[in-house]
Amino acid sequence: MTPTELNQHFGTVSEGVRLDSEGGMYAYNYETEDYALTFYADERGGKTTDAIIQSKEHR
Repeated sequence: MTPTELNQHFGTVSEGVRLDSEGGMYAYNYETEDYALTFYADERGGKTTDAIIQSKEHR
């Protein structure tokens, strides 16, 4: 999914932050009531390739 598509599902996304520690991938963070979601893309505005979903209860 692209950041635009993610916004339609999860609301406003953070700016894509380039992470040198992740091979230069861009991270997009969302917060819902129960979960913290992070999506990774190879380029800003590109389709996401990986996702991490964490329950806020277990953070």
